Amino acid sequence: MRNRGFTLTEIMVSMLVLTIISGVIFSFALAMGASVRTQESQVTASDDARLAMMRIVRDLRQAARQSIDWSALPAARISYRAAVDLDGNGLAVDQSGRLELSPVRTLRRDAEDLNGDGLTDAQLVWVEGDEMRVLANNLIPAAAQGGPQGLWFEQAGLGLRVTLRTEHTSDPRDPPMRVVLTEVITPRN
Repeated sequence: MRNRGFTLTEIMVSMLVLTIISGVIFSFALAMGASVRTQESQVTASDDARLAMMRIVRDLRQAARQSIDWSALPAARISYRAAVDLDGNGLAVDQSGRLELSPVRTLRRDAEDLNGDGLTDAQLVWVEGDEMRVLANNLIPAAAQGGPQGLWFEQAGLGLRVTLRTEHTSDPRDPPMRVVLTEVITPRN
């Protein structure tokens, strides 16, 4: 019996098969990575929009109906006054039975970059006097020629329809994942 090694042809065929298998595995790994990034973007965009909408709904349900300028709607911003317990009696009414209202609150884009982070139109902010809170990042930019806005308020019957559009991308090579949430809110009387 002769001990013979591999021929050059056998080695080249083996390397070709190994290269093809490695290429398939690498392609599969790249596709899985892109899929994971896409899912992460979708989850992040959904979470940002959902949390912002929960805050908006909670605050606008406490808005006094008469404090909203209904004639200014539809609009990309809204100002209102919410019922709050100003005198500490545990109720949003004073001793004479009048509704206690907060200073004017505004929901809008951070056009003037109030917090100095450079994210102006991409941020949804809640403003009351000198206090400002960022409710969401990654609003869809205000579109030219009346396209969909990242933030929109309009009257819907006796209520107020709020539409919030956000987008997020984990990698510049991937398309942004967009989320649109709409809620109809009835302010308090």
